Order: sequence, then C-alpha cells, then structure tokens
Amino acid sequence: MTEIKSAIDKGDTSAIIELIFLPLYGKTNHKELAEKVLTYEVELCRANKMSELILAATLIMSNKILDSETLNKIWKEVKMIDIFAFAHEKGVKTGEKKGIKTGIKTGIKNSIFTILESTIGKIPENIADKVNTIAHESTLLDLLKVAPRCKGFGEFERALA
Repeated sequence: MTEIKSAIDKGDTSAIIELIFLPLYGKTNHKELAEKVLTYEVELCRANKMSELILAATLIMSNKILDSETLNKIWKEVKMIDIFAFAHEKGVKTGEKKGIKTGIKTGIKNSIFTILESTIGKIPENIADKVNTIAHESTLLDLLKVAPRCKGFGEFERALA
C-alpha cells in the first residue's frame, strides 16, 4: 500500500489498478487492509485522481472480506461523491445561464446608453438609474428600438414610463 501511495503521489497512476486486488494479498488482516484501501480510494475519487469505477471494483473484490455495514458506509461515501459532482455540475450550468442572461441585459443597456449619448448627448443620472433598474429583457429591447428615434430625453422618459 505504501509503494502504491508513493507512486500515486509522484503522479504515476499506473499503480491505481493494483488497489483493486490489494485487500486479497498476503497474510495480513484482510478486513483492515480492505478498509484502508477503500478509504484511500474514496480520497482519490474526491480529488478526481481516480474513477469511481475502480472503487466499485475494489468494493466487489472486498465483498467477502468486509461486513455489510462497512460496505454500506463506504458505498454511501461513494454516492456522496456522485451527489457532489452532480450538484457542482448543476451549479455551473445554472451560473452559466444566469451569467448569459445578465450579460445580454448589460449589453442591451449599454447599447441604449450608447445610442442616446450619440444622438442626444450626456445621459442624465435619473434616466440612467431608471434604465439600470429594468429587469425584463423585453422591456429593454423595446427601449433599444425607441432610443434612436428620440429627439430629446423628455421623449425617452415618456417611453420609459
């Protein structure tokens, strides 16, 4: 086990496969060794250094060595890794969607400001504040269509209302 850990710590992952059969080796306390190996494999999975499939294979090889309570405990840890990975993936996707929506709204607002500044002049703070508080993309798009036709800020304010 020490040699395998050392190799993995140095970046040599070719020894990982040996972990599957390690609990069956030698004249040692197989139960204790199986628990150590599985605990180490859980750590490797959490660190994304090893596939859960190898851990599952070690669980299968240790089936006759470990009692069902220990196997269930380790299996729950494996499932938690899956749950955390799933939650992370969902969080990333949700964050991406929110980021895209925020980026689109910011882009539309910046376009409105650019059009108003180039056609009418410096934007009054109260108008900028009102535009910045608009949350609906459709409302912003309507204002973007109106902005180039406005002859003054009063006209744009009426459109805002």
